Amino acid sequence: MRYWYNMNFCYFSSATFLTKPMNIKTFMSLKKIFTSHFIRAYTLLLLVFTLNSTESVAKQLSFSKKQQGEQVILAYKWIDHYENEMQLEASFLQKEFNAPFRLFKKYKPEIALRHIEMGLRKKIRSMSQRGAQVRIKKFQDNIEIIVKGKNKNLIEKVKRKALTTKFEIEQNYLLDTYYTLFVNTYGQTSIKPDHVRFAQESMSMLSPLNEHIVDHYSQYPIRSIVNYVLGFIQSIPYADLEDRQLTHGSGFSPPNRLLLENRGDCDSKTVLMAALMRGVFPRLGISIILLPKHALLGIQIPHQKTDDYVEIDGAFYVLMEPTGPAMLPVATIADSSKKYIQNNAFSHQLIPVR
Repeated sequence: MRYWYNMNFCYFSSATFLTKPMNIKTFMSLKKIFTSHFIRAYTLLLLVFTLNSTESVAKQLSFSKKQQGEQVILAYKWIDHYENEMQLEASFLQKEFNAPFRLFKKYKPEIALRHIEMGLRKKIRSMSQRGAQVRIKKFQDNIEIIVKGKNKNLIEKVKRKALTTKFEIEQNYLLDTYYTLFVNTYGQTSIKPDHVRFAQESMSMLSPLNEHIVDHYSQYPIRSIVNYVLGFIQSIPYADLEDRQLTHGSGFSPPNRLLLENRGDCDSKTVLMAALMRGVFPRLGISIILLPKHALLGIQIPHQKTDDYVEIDGAFYVLMEPTGPAMLPVATIADSSKKYIQNNAFSHQLIPVR
């Protein structure tokens, strides 16, 4: 029951009221009662607000990895967003699980530059023409193409061809090493792991996990399925992400390595989440959302008014935080992430449908 009071009357929201003036003794007695109730109510509301606003922290209860013949069995237990104990176990053919991305390594600019130089030197003779000789000059962080001759038009033509050849060699090197050129929201260009390709090429390898999810949760609403997978990935111990702009994403772990090592940074966890979502929902719109030093995942499901979501090319993607350790359910992201989303300070990469 709500109440208000002044010096002469006491009003009750139930429409019961006192119509006679009170003496000071009665007023002070009632004031003491009301003040006591008000403090109790305020304390209770404050406690409820504190409990509701405190993020629970992801907790992995156990992780085991054992070999059984040609199989490797991975088993996980964790506490989900609703304080329930969850588990997941899947068996993989060891050879097929370990083979993908085995050659993926930290990107080293000096090695890439040496590879490009060697590729260009092999093609110098075919790039040169009579009256336009191609030479290359290597610097610490770049390779310059020099074309010498007397015919200006011929020089320009040969140089364009040489630059095209250089670009093709660079792209082939990135393709072979699972890296890609990346332009962030500020227009800065760098090289980072090819997240989309990792997600796509991991789907077949992750099929035992997808089968477990479908077998046990296909009858549940889509948000419940997403939260099950999300809680699993959030509970995997977190490894810090260095600035992808400066380190070329050197801390990135492909999905199989992340699962075997039971640790990963935000980019790695987001790619694993994207791969599992695509495996379970072949036609669902999925987008990796890249913030400075962080990553989110967006999925194209009906959004509610209170959801955290973003619009991309006219479609709405409900957002989630696969990173952890905060156990945030789908459609809820951290305040630090919201600032970038609200200011459109993010890049995105769509995961093609199957």
